[in-house]
Amino acid sequence: MLLRGLGAVRCTDLPRLVVRVDDPQARAAASGEFLVEEDFEEQFTTTSDDAVLDRALFIITFERDGDRVHLTFDDSGVQEWAFVAMLPQLSGDDPALRARARGP
Repeated sequence: MLLRGLGAVRCTDLPRLVVRVDDPQARAAASGEFLVEEDFEEQFTTTSDDAVLDRALFIITFERDGDRVHLTFDDSGVQEWAFVAMLPQLSGDDPALRARARGP
């Protein structure tokens, strides 16, 4: 698993990073701009729809007081690199790893 290779002691097959921020919409937009600048324009989706989360392999959720915006990445090979590119961008944000149950 990707996160184990990065030195994670505990991880899940379906990682979901949750980051509490002041403005989830603005932070997701800024993160999307970063990913586009890094040539990952087609490798992620920005959504507030929780229903699409079951189709994503990697998820970064920016949230505050019930307001959530997700960056979702699926498992086509390149998307995982887009997810990894975002990890240093979360430095100082203290993201929490939330495991998700696998779908049926």
